[in-house]
Amino acid sequence: MNKRHDYIHAPWHKVYLMFNQKLPHKHVRYQKVHKIDEGGISEIYLAKYSIPPASYRWVALKALKPRFAKSNEFINQLEREAQLAASLNHDNIVQIYDFDHRSIIMEYVQGLHLKYILNCFTNGIPANMAIYILLRVADALKYAHQKNILHLDIKPQNILVSLMGGIKITDFGVARALSDCNSSEYFSGTLNYMAPEQLMMEELDTRTDIYSLGLIMIEMLTGQPVHSYKSILHARQMINHGTNIHSKCIPEELYPVISKCLSNDLSKRYQSMNHFFIDLLERQQQLPSFDRFQMAAFMKKEFLKKRRNINDKKK
Repeated sequence: MNKRHDYIHAPWHKVYLMFNQKLPHKHVRYQKVHKIDEGGISEIYLAKYSIPPASYRWVALKALKPRFAKSNEFINQLEREAQLAASLNHDNIVQIYDFDHRSIIMEYVQGLHLKYILNCFTNGIPANMAIYILLRVADALKYAHQKNILHLDIKPQNILVSLMGGIKITDFGVARALSDCNSSEYFSGTLNYMAPEQLMMEELDTRTDIYSLGLIMIEMLTGQPVHSYKSILHARQMINHGTNIHSKCIPEELYPVISKCLSNDLSKRYQSMNHFFIDLLERQQQLPSFDRFQMAAFMKKEFLKKRRNINDKKK
């Protein structure tokens, strides 16, 4: 994959992190504009970020919700996320710019997350579009794995598509260094996208992210999430039932790839993200071409449609 920045060019290149510092109000260099998303413990805002002496840039600001902002546990979790994500520099990973004890300042991607895009289709997105997105997500994860970092929460909501057709993964909130994944500690994440070894509190490795990507691949092609677990106990009970991957929406040439991603037997799963990437790249040759310009054309149409819907609701 091309490592050139696709669509957001930073006017400065050094990532400035201020870990373990409580900044006085007069030194805060950002101004919130409006909320654009939220998760379980945090909210994400569009913000204007000051760059001395007299410049600024638009950024995304991830801040702990007020009821979690005084908890050392959640502050430490946010700090760990900032540290891990800031150590990664890849075109398909949202860049971290700054950290100020309770907030992460990061690259703002003007576009939509993958879950919104999937909702635009009745029976999944076209296979060539799916592979275009998956290859870039796999390239980002391959790079993170080379840096010994597991994401552990890959899902459509954490995959962003820009108006220019760029793909970015975000939210390293439950990510771990590979060296920290050899215990039976329970790792949080999103239940419906967890690998069996996550659910069973077993040792994790790069193949854990591969399993999650296989679940996303089915969802992209069929338009439906694979699992809808009611609880972690329910999820554990369903592990041995396997995953039904058969659907008329999935091209025959992609069945072997999905099956290899979702094997409960780790020895039969892809042994690295690079193996998955190469296999998927070969399958791409069997489908009609799909490039960044086609992705951008689709995104601009859907983004404008979303804008119009928002404006209509405000009237």
